[in-house]
Amino acid sequence: MTLELVFAGLVGGIVWNLLTWLLGIPSSSSHALIGGIVGAMIAAVGGHGVIWSGLVSKVIIPAVVAAVLATLVGAVGTWLVYRVTRGVPEQRSEQGFRRGQIGSAALVSLAHGTNDAQKTMGVIFLALMSYGAVSKTSTLPPLWVIVCCAAAIAAGTYFGGWRIIRTMGKGLVEIKPRRAWPPSRRLRPSFCCPPTSAMHCPPHRSPPDRCWAAGSANPAPRCAGA
Repeated sequence: MTLELVFAGLVGGIVWNLLTWLLGIPSSSSHALIGGIVGAMIAAVGGHGVIWSGLVSKVIIPAVVAAVLATLVGAVGTWLVYRVTRGVPEQRSEQGFRRGQIGSAALVSLAHGTNDAQKTMGVIFLALMSYGAVSKTSTLPPLWVIVCCAAAIAAGTYFGGWRIIRTMGKGLVEIKPRRAWPPSRRLRPSFCCPPTSAMHCPPHRSPPDRCWAAGSANPAPRCAGA
């Protein structure tokens, strides 16, 4: 892997992310990055330069499994919440879940950073290794890489995430606190090896399961196209 290939992969991922951001389309930056690097490698040396077994076992399969598990857990969690709070006045339950979302949102933010920021660190670490700035036997990136990536993902989410937030929060389903709270309690696979995309697991990225679960316990859920 050379610096030119790393740069080409980054450009491909960045262009795709900017396009989807401008259109307000929720898209996986992780998969865009991986696709950009794989595409750059194929363009440079052909398909034999890609470790296909690793791509399938560590990217494709975890992405599919994560999406299925996230849907099931979100659906069951939302269904249970509606069952438990069936006799509670809606205003009272909404206030309680709104307070609970403060803690659950903090945990989701932590999981988001432990998953997505590491991929950015990995690319920078790969570039430093290709340049010879760090030893190829090193297993941890320099501290300045960790700090810069943490600051960048926080700033990017705060300043640039509102288009996607509007799409996921209002464009697909009408999200209320008790619909959003159960999926946000899901554990992200952040501490495992596969680079699972944030698109498959966070609470704001799985509207179909919440719509289905809410519909089974609530006669009039509001969903996209309804």
